[in-house]
Amino acid sequence: MRRVLRWLVWGAIVLPPILMILLSLWPADQIMLWMYGGVIALFSLTIRFLMVFYADRARLGGDWRSVRKRATLALCLVISILVLNWPMRIAFLLSRPAFNQAAQQLLAGESVPTPRRIGLFHVAGAELSLGMMGKDQVPALWTDMGVEPGGDHMGFVQSGSGKPPFIMWSYMRLDENWQFIYRAE
Repeated sequence: MRRVLRWLVWGAIVLPPILMILLSLWPADQIMLWMYGGVIALFSLTIRFLMVFYADRARLGGDWRSVRKRATLALCLVISILVLNWPMRIAFLLSRPAFNQAAQQLLAGESVPTPRRIGLFHVAGAELSLGMMGKDQVPALWTDMGVEPGGDHMGFVQSGSGKPPFIMWSYMRLDENWQFIYRAE
């Protein structure tokens, strides 16, 4: 029984951070990250509460303190991913040279064949998108092009230091030139 309990405890400690890292690397808008991440954080908090509640019954002894510390560390990791989304930011930093090259091709009038992997991300479409007034051309690498042509798009845009010229549900600044947006049409 103690062995099964230990496996459950360690699974509950290790699984939430792994799920959060995978979730944050899946290009999704910030609202979806908070929604799914909140469920994972709630699961992690529930497991931590159950571990504290049943600590005496399980008779884990002195080992229980290290389990509590690791569970707290796992919860802090989940919360840091929710707040900072650092796995996606790191993946973007590793992919930025490939993104810059694709943006230069688009600005030079060349096409970027898609779907394909650019850097660490799967890009479904690449285009020079027009802004709200139809005057700004912004290189866009869409990771999700939606169901309808011209509909909602999600992906990376290079629009300089300002806010991207789109009607958006959400956006996240990644550096001085690139943002991850969920564009509404």
